[in-house]
Amino acid sequence: MGVLTIVLLYRQIRAIGKLMLLLWVGMLLAVVPVIVGGLIHLARFGPGPAFDFPPGAFSFTLGFALGLGRAMLIAMFDFLGYYSVCYVGGEVRNPERTLPRAIFCSVIGVALIYSLMNFCVISVVPWREAMQSKLIIADYMQRLYGVWAARAITILVLWSAYVSAVPVLLGYSRIPYAAALDGHFFKPFARLHAAGFPYLSLLVMGGLAIVAGLFNLEWVISAMLTGRILIQFIAQVFAVHYLRKHRTDLERPFKAWLYPVPNAIALLGWSYIFLTSGWGFILFGTLTLAAGVLVFWIWRRSSGLPAFPAPPSS
Repeated sequence: MGVLTIVLLYRQIRAIGKLMLLLWVGMLLAVVPVIVGGLIHLARFGPGPAFDFPPGAFSFTLGFALGLGRAMLIAMFDFLGYYSVCYVGGEVRNPERTLPRAIFCSVIGVALIYSLMNFCVISVVPWREAMQSKLIIADYMQRLYGVWAARAITILVLWSAYVSAVPVLLGYSRIPYAAALDGHFFKPFARLHAAGFPYLSLLVMGGLAIVAGLFNLEWVISAMLTGRILIQFIAQVFAVHYLRKHRTDLERPFKAWLYPVPNAIALLGWSYIFLTSGWGFILFGTLTLAAGVLVFWIWRRSSGLPAFPAPPSS
């Protein structure tokens, strides 16, 4: 998702765009065979297992609501790259025009790819088997074309995983860097390499990602998402309201249609996903927020600053 977003900004971020375009071509080599092979199978044999659900499977019960929330948690992880470009907004020309277009186009494009791939997979591999598979795309391609196809697609999936990590590191390394520039984080993170990128922030974020890769992937994804939902996504809803009401001195190049309806929908949606993630992950997200507040408070006090900065006058 993040790669697609950056590719859409090829003319605005030319140097980065060239690299992302090259990586994206490799990712398409993994996506296209999966979709094309599935569509050919659908044309020959029909959807078959894709609609093999027991009666009452979609009845709105507590179990269905909890299961839907858990599924949405993983699905949102697949879509999170839609706003990766916002991290490099300061390096984009005409951001008020370019960023919304890149976000909307990437969301629509990835939604189509994501839906087609999932439908093609469960039309070949019954969903009961797909739920238990650890290598679902390899199993899918093996049923269509044999062992050689499973091996080839495995290599391409690994390539896609690498590709997805590049824009994530590109964007996330800007967060400590921007905070350090504003005086809200440790000063060394504001250092730039001669090539113009925040090297210390990049190294730290990459190191943390390597450590996270040693744990169970599903656990890491769930823990990361619940923390970010509480700290970033839900908090942003209230932050936008605060800025609109109390910071009228700030420039507002971006417009929100039908405000505050989109914010209310976002608040309900993120709250639902957070509350259905499981008590362990809810606790993890809450403790992460508390730890962040505590560390920020200690850092401010140790620097001889007020515990929390006073809001500037409008």
